[in-house]
Amino acid sequence: MKVTMLSLMASIPLITLSVGSVPAFAQSPAHVSQRTSASSIASGTPDHTINNWHVVFKRPAITNPKTLYYDAIHHRTLKQAPPFQVHGTWTKAGHTKPVHPPTAYTTQWVGSFTNSSGTTKNEYVTTAFAKGNTTTYDGTGSIAGTGWDSSNGVEAYARIYWNKYTINGDLETKLTKVTGGWHVYDATEYVRNERVSYGADGWTMDKGPYVDQASTGHNPEPSLTFAYTPPSSWVPISMKSTTLKRLFGTVTTATVVRGTDSWGMSLTVEYN
Repeated sequence: MKVTMLSLMASIPLITLSVGSVPAFAQSPAHVSQRTSASSIASGTPDHTINNWHVVFKRPAITNPKTLYYDAIHHRTLKQAPPFQVHGTWTKAGHTKPVHPPTAYTTQWVGSFTNSSGTTKNEYVTTAFAKGNTTTYDGTGSIAGTGWDSSNGVEAYARIYWNKYTINGDLETKLTKVTGGWHVYDATEYVRNERVSYGADGWTMDKGPYVDQASTGHNPEPSLTFAYTPPSSWVPISMKSTTLKRLFGTVTTATVVRGTDSWGMSLTVEYN
């Protein structure tokens, strides 16, 4: 495999990335309540067809950052969705040992479709957050205070739009869009050197070749937000386990500056 999601992170010179431990609530959302109820499905778009797809239901994704942030930190996520791995790093310049700040994510189910060949398509949006605070970092690899503080620090967020298909009992996923950015809550800080990479590596559905689908090194500066759509040539990849790694998601990095100090910050959201 020429390029993987992990090699994308390794190729970014801003900071040293480390997976570290994944919080319990990020490992599996199965214990949380089902956000999508029968009544909310019924309130979606009535049955009709779009591009030969029969619409079972469809509704706009929630995009309000405060609502999504609340859902994420309160573990309100769609329990049927696969468990995404979400992790972040926060590294002070001159130090090699990163802090792993608190992270959280929430997944919305925004559409369900069928077609005449029996294929089912479900559309999802997964939004993840990682928060760092320069005032709580002591430079030793520990963090003094891991509570969520919306009044200080910098918050990285990323949103993945993706589809899950069921074809003859087999499952595959397709990355359709990535968006996100950085929220700065401290007027004494600013963000620079933003970089975004995303990809979808895995086997194709017909047990064909392993595909490396990666788009790297995007720089949204001077904006603190980004939105990218994968090339139309990208194909869905199988959800079946194989001996080769399956990687699906996005990586963002940035440098946070306060006075003469600086920190490298990363957010990784992937399903593998």
